[in-house]
Amino acid sequence: MGFLWEKITIAGTRKTKNLRALLDSGAARNYIRKTLDDDDKVDNLGYRAYLGKQHVLLPDERKIPSIRVTFDNLKIRDSTFWNVEFLVLDTLICEVILGANFLQEMGIILDLNEHKIEFKKRE
Repeated sequence: MGFLWEKITIAGTRKTKNLRALLDSGAARNYIRKTLDDDDKVDNLGYRAYLGKQHVLLPDERKIPSIRVTFDNLKIRDSTFWNVEFLVLDTLICEVILGANFLQEMGIILDLNEHKIEFKKRE
């Protein structure tokens, strides 16, 4: 097993940001850290939609608070995805985690043996 990282761009209503995302087939959802590596706040991007508060259940059974939001779009390589939902967390091991539901819905296939990602044609 390995880690697959990808450079992404998230566009909010006020600002666009280049970030590094972990593509994680073991995570069900998408997560973004409240304070980014450059000390900018994710709130400064501007949310397309605020979808409310939610608790996230961690593997050790702890529940931590988060908020659900969407941004204008998310770009990976030459593909653009609209209204992608994220849970904003105070702490996270990296800036962004893109989870299995998003990867599957968008037709992104992870090949951990070859350490690459493939975009399946969307119809």
